[in-house]
Amino acid sequence: MNAMLVFVLGAQGILAGFVNGWYYESADNNLVNWIQDHVFIDVWNSERVGSLLYVIFAEITFWGVLSGILHKLGIYWKL
Repeated sequence: MNAMLVFVLGAQGILAGFVNGWYYESADNNLVNWIQDHVFIDVWNSERVGSLLYVIFAEITFWGVLSGILHKLGIYWKL
Protein backbone atom coordinates (compact mmCIF):
# COMPACT_ATOMS: atom_id res chain seq x y z
CA MET A 1 0.00 0.00 0.00
CA ASN A 2 2.97 2.35 0.24
CA ALA A 3 2.97 2.56 -3.55
CA MET A 4 -0.10 4.79 -3.32
CA LEU A 5 1.65 6.99 -0.75
CA VAL A 6 4.70 7.29 -3.01
CA PHE A 7 2.49 8.18 -5.97
CA VAL A 8 0.56 10.84 -4.08
CA LEU A 9 3.58 12.46 -2.46
CA GLY A 10 6.18 11.89 -5.16
CA ALA A 11 4.61 11.76 -8.58
CA GLN A 12 2.14 14.54 -7.88
CA GLY A 13 4.91 16.77 -6.53
CA ILE A 14 3.42 17.37 -3.09
CA LEU A 15 6.64 16.79 -1.15
CA ALA A 16 8.75 18.67 -3.71
CA GLY A 17 6.31 21.57 -3.46
CA PHE A 18 6.64 21.53 0.31
CA VAL A 19 10.45 21.46 0.14
CA ASN A 20 10.47 24.22 -2.51
CA GLY A 21 8.44 26.37 -0.13
CA TRP A 22 11.50 26.72 2.13
CA TYR A 23 13.98 29.04 0.45
CA TYR A 24 16.59 31.70 1.19
CA GLU A 25 16.01 35.28 -0.10
CA SER A 26 14.38 34.22 -3.40
CA ALA A 27 12.28 31.30 -4.58
CA ASP A 28 15.17 30.03 -6.73
CA ASN A 29 17.38 29.51 -3.65
CA ASN A 30 15.85 26.28 -2.37
CA LEU A 31 17.30 22.87 -1.64
CA VAL A 32 15.89 21.08 -4.68
CA ASN A 33 17.16 23.70 -7.15
CA TRP A 34 20.56 23.76 -5.45
CA ILE A 35 20.92 19.97 -5.73
CA GLN A 36 19.80 20.00 -9.37
CA ASP A 37 22.10 22.85 -10.33
CA HIS A 38 25.27 21.99 -8.43
CA VAL A 39 25.21 18.20 -8.28
CA PHE A 40 23.66 17.20 -11.59
CA ILE A 41 23.50 20.04 -14.15
CA ASP A 42 26.91 21.65 -13.48
CA VAL A 43 28.70 18.30 -13.43
CA TRP A 44 27.30 17.18 -16.80
CA ASN A 45 27.15 20.69 -18.37
CA SER A 46 23.69 19.88 -19.73
CA GLU A 47 20.32 20.81 -18.27
CA ARG A 48 18.54 17.94 -20.01
CA VAL A 49 20.99 15.26 -18.89
CA GLY A 50 21.25 16.79 -15.41
CA SER A 51 17.47 16.81 -14.97
CA LEU A 52 17.21 13.21 -16.15
CA LEU A 53 19.95 12.08 -13.76
CA TYR A 54 18.31 14.02 -10.91
CA VAL A 55 15.05 12.17 -11.44
CA ILE A 56 16.72 8.77 -11.77
CA PHE A 57 19.27 9.01 -8.97
CA ALA A 58 17.69 11.44 -6.50
CA GLU A 59 13.92 11.21 -6.69
CA ILE A 60 13.35 7.57 -7.65
CA THR A 61 16.05 6.31 -5.30
CA PHE A 62 14.69 8.44 -2.43
CA TRP A 63 11.14 7.16 -2.83
CA GLY A 64 12.30 3.55 -3.20
CA VAL A 65 14.36 3.77 -0.02
CA LEU A 66 11.53 5.48 1.85
CA SER A 67 9.07 2.77 0.79
CA GLY A 68 11.50 0.09 1.91
CA ILE A 69 11.97 1.73 5.30
CA LEU A 70 8.23 2.09 5.79
CA HIS A 71 7.73 -1.55 4.80
CA LYS A 72 10.48 -2.68 7.18
CA LEU A 73 8.84 -0.73 10.02
CA GLY A 74 5.41 -2.12 9.13
CA ILE A 75 3.95 1.32 8.42
CA TYR A 76 1.38 1.27 5.63
CA TRP A 77 -1.07 3.79 4.27
CA LYS A 78 -4.28 1.86 4.03
CA LEU A 79 -7.22 2.99 1.94
